[in-house]
Amino acid sequence: ETKGADKYFGSPTRIAHLDDNGTPDIIIVQGGANDASDHVTLGTFNQDDPTDLTDAQIAALPVNTFCDAYRTMLIRLIKSYPNAQIVCVIPPYCAQNSVFFGMDVLNAEAEAIYEITSYFGIPVIDWRKANMSFVRRQTIMGADGIHPNSMGHYLIYKKVIDFLFSNQTV
Repeated sequence: ETKGADKYFGSPTRIAHLDDNGTPDIIIVQGGANDASDHVTLGTFNQDDPTDLTDAQIAALPVNTFCDAYRTMLIRLIKSYPNAQIVCVIPPYCAQNSVFFGMDVLNAEAEAIYEITSYFGIPVIDWRKANMSFVRRQTIMGADGIHPNSMGHYLIYKKVIDFLFSNQTV
């Protein structure tokens, strides 16, 4: 369990616990919807080469903007699990991140995710291309309008399976 400021998706605590049940072969990362709903500043992607960073430098990487946090998360995952295949996921449109402040926020995050993952050579699954459109959200999202219902989970499952067996970006 994470507490306080160590709850974000790239936190050292969360990343360290990924191997609680064995070393992962595949790590699927989905993040962004909560950042969008919390109005986290997007920022810009820092393309400095992280290859020779020390553990102390990695621990001190910035996480104040979405781009910084996403970059830091990927660097920490790569460092902690060098043999795992990392797959990043762009979240689907949902009522909270689409109605309350506009789809442009999630779309901007999606573009940032594509830029960051491309730099690291990490494949992306885009739920927005998985027949999980904003228009269709009422049939794929639960009552809260944020989390997928059984149909939404099935569509996610299908995309992950298609990706893993085709080894192509979807």
